Amino acid sequence: MATQAEFNADPWVRREIVTAELNWLGDELCRRTGRPRAAAGTKGDHLHLRGAHRSQEFVEKSPLCTNRTYTAQTGPTAEQLRHIAGFDFTPGATEPMIAQSKRLLTAMRAGELEEVREIYCNVDGDKVVDGWDNVRNVSATSDSSHLWHWHLSLDRRRCADRPLMERILAIALGDPPKDEESDMMTPAQDGALSVAWQATDALLDMQETTDGGVREMRFVREFNQLRRDVTAVLKFQAESALKPTPIDYDKLAEAMLRRIASTSRTT
Repeated sequence: MATQAEFNADPWVRREIVTAELNWLGDELCRRTGRPRAAAGTKGDHLHLRGAHRSQEFVEKSPLCTNRTYTAQTGPTAEQLRHIAGFDFTPGATEPMIAQSKRLLTAMRAGELEEVREIYCNVDGDKVVDGWDNVRNVSATSDSSHLWHWHLSLDRRRCADRPLMERILAIALGDPPKDEESDMMTPAQDGALSVAWQATDALLDMQETTDGGVREMRFVREFNQLRRDVTAVLKFQAESALKPTPIDYDKLAEAMLRRIASTSRTT
């Protein structure tokens, strides 16, 4: 075992990086649960001389490392080899520890956290550490410290993956899944679409009584009015604290022109 002085002097320790994204996960978990920031851990101390709480660069090159294969991967870039890949969280009480452990372990076994290589936790409050090896797809266990804190070993290539950190946070805390992009429109969006179709219908009516040149000029005029109408709807939308859906006016104009041209060919 290395002394604190030996650990502090090791150049590979000093080169290790805790990514901003992994730090964000710790910040948010502690903020959301009211835990002190020390409840989330990433970079290990002088007692952690192997595994995900050390960089792979340390694992491969430091004379202090006690296991050169555990958590080592192929494929990381030179920068990623310096990343700390371990994350610990201590919920502070049995109930949240069990709840968070169950959610994370269930997600791991269901293939919802493929970017996480292993988990150690406690899903039932007993004296046996539960876990999952996501590389081999088998149950796993570890030392008794994981009875009161859960541990994740991340894929070393994904330590700067913000969406992954957001997903881990949501699963651990039981947040409802984000809605997929919905086909349902807000009333304001429906109003904007109605304005567009009404204007298109008006233009189709014009072509029956006007020649091409006049119709083209009136189309420009009517389309500019449509732009103003849609802009007004979107402004109302924003003022009503609704999330506006961007409208591509060029595509809208093309669609209207295609409809007019198609109708012209059939008359």
